[in-house]
Amino acid sequence: GLLSGLASIGLREVFRQLIERKDSGSGRRMSRMTAAAGKFGIDVSEHQGAIDWGQAKADGVSFAILRSVKRNLSTDKQFEANYRGCRGNGIPVGIYKYSYALTEEEAKKEAEAVLRLLSGRSLELPVFIDVEDTSQRALPAGTLTAIIQTFLETVEAGGYQTGIYCNLDWYQHVLD
Repeated sequence: GLLSGLASIGLREVFRQLIERKDSGSGRRMSRMTAAAGKFGIDVSEHQGAIDWGQAKADGVSFAILRSVKRNLSTDKQFEANYRGCRGNGIPVGIYKYSYALTEEEAKKEAEAVLRLLSGRSLELPVFIDVEDTSQRALPAGTLTAIIQTFLETVEAGGYQTGIYCNLDWYQHVLD
């Protein structure tokens, strides 16, 4: 399957279960990630607006996964501010690309857009491909596996660690 196949070709597989919660300060939706080590992290995008990263750190955020590029491959409007805010407050950063790829070629384009955005920036955490779009769920398992491998291999060739980001249902029932 995909997970054992990724391990056999040396790709890193990282999984976090997402738990939805209301951000008490703004009423905006955020996802919270609970790591095995008991650390608290969040994934964020332009949908959360401007974030006070000093306050986030004071509230216990110990890592952040930032959305990189959108469906049209343009940069998330808050990416630069989020990246600077995390770096300035000592919060380890990783990024994610919510994938809409239905072919290996589209996955490569998504990965290349992420690499252009990163342009050698330092990350403490992986670059994740976020696979949970309904359009991908209908794909044959082998096709989805090839899409994920293409994205991960392209990003790794750019010098970054990689991971797979999905919800528990996809992890248990969709990924090969």
